[in-house]
Amino acid sequence: MQNRKKVLLMGISGLLATLSAAQAPAQSPSATPPPDLPARPFVLSKEQSKTLPNGLKIVVVESHSVPVVTMRLGILAGSVLDPSDTPGLASAVASQMTEGTDKFNSLQLKEAVEGLGGDIDVTAGRDSTTVGASALSENFTRLTEILADVLLHPAFPPGELKTFQQLTLQSLVLQRQQPTFLASQQFNKVVYGQHPYGVSSTTPAAVQALTPEKLKAFYQAHYSPRGAVLVVVGDVKPAAAIAQLTKTLGSWAASAGEITTASYPAIPTITARHIYLVNRPGSVQSNILIGNLAIKRGDPDIYPLTLANIIMGGGFNSRLFASVRERLGYAYDVSSSLDRNELAGDYVASAQTRTDVTAPAVKEMLRLTEQMRTTPVTDTELQEAKSLLKGNFVLGLVTQAGLSASLLSRELYRLPPDYLSSFRSRIDAVTVADVQRVAQKYFQADRATIVVVGDADKLREPLKEIGEVEEVK
Repeated sequence: MQNRKKVLLMGISGLLATLSAAQAPAQSPSATPPPDLPARPFVLSKEQSKTLPNGLKIVVVESHSVPVVTMRLGILAGSVLDPSDTPGLASAVASQMTEGTDKFNSLQLKEAVEGLGGDIDVTAGRDSTTVGASALSENFTRLTEILADVLLHPAFPPGELKTFQQLTLQSLVLQRQQPTFLASQQFNKVVYGQHPYGVSSTTPAAVQALTPEKLKAFYQAHYSPRGAVLVVVGDVKPAAAIAQLTKTLGSWAASAGEITTASYPAIPTITARHIYLVNRPGSVQSNILIGNLAIKRGDPDIYPLTLANIIMGGGFNSRLFASVRERLGYAYDVSSSLDRNELAGDYVASAQTRTDVTAPAVKEMLRLTEQMRTTPVTDTELQEAKSLLKGNFVLGLVTQAGLSASLLSRELYRLPPDYLSSFRSRIDAVTVADVQRVAQKYFQADRATIVVVGDADKLREPLKEIGEVEEVK
């Protein structure tokens, strides 16, 4: 009984204390927040590299933080090399590389890699194809052997290709029902014209026409050690890793494949603003893309232009977010981005809005684009953008996957050797004037390509108030 009274009294006492605290005057926070701590120096781990006689360059970074090793191999065999009548061929080849080799069928290959505590995948992008592999570091030797088998001896089995074709045809049906895809498809077609970058997806006819022979022909023509780069990051000794990879990949024939220097159709020059309206009958919202050509990979304007993009639409503090979403309430999702490729790139602002505010949203996005050109950003905006960019940059390099991907891009696309180590200092050196200079050059409101996907019957007249409208079937 005494214990129960004691507990009850303690409960009442605690309640009274809580009520007293709630009635006490709140302490006002300091008007001046504490200053930011100085940025810690970021030092990249030492690299060791070797170029094999067949042209393959190997870069190794030793890291013992976790007992894992990650490898990324880049080959200059992207979709830019797709034949005009077979869009998606590079992606099809990449997808089938891990579906069987001379030694393994698809299931056996997956089981072998999983048994090493890892995975392996092959992905084709616009400019290159990447082979990624990882496993427990104690299984590094075996992982390199499997990687070499996948890379040098793909079988392209007909049964696996048939399954790929069936799944791809189904996905294409769903893809063409998505307004985000329809907008991107039209934007790329207009901005890049007949250049391979203008192709957003394969077609049912191209998928149905795929054969193992076509896949093998593309592989034999373009999968070459010349110009290829293999990055290894993880719990390995560099000298031993290079020796092992020389053993497994040194036989990759330098005569295989070719470094293609094909000429491509010219990218069109756009001199006036134009609106492309993609009809989606009955849609209650619109998808908007507004953009233009910008910079290709390696352009020194990347530093100020990236900061300009962050200020414009690259985060929750951006101008697009603050105005289109927060102030006006036109859109839940609004942002901007840069896409950089080896031969060209683009800048694009995007939003999803209600049908009834589509035209006002487009007008506001154009107004903000023009404002970036004519009015210098504030020191506060620039410093916040720098902090966000530098923080994300460091976070992207602390994992094996992030570091290996960054090193591969630097090597494969011939960026400066100090590209990673000097990135933060180059960002710090950007001035307000630099940001306005690139905004004037690359944010082209008067020559923007505007794509709107939505109900044409409700959007046609309001959009005509902004510019010439061309309806796209």
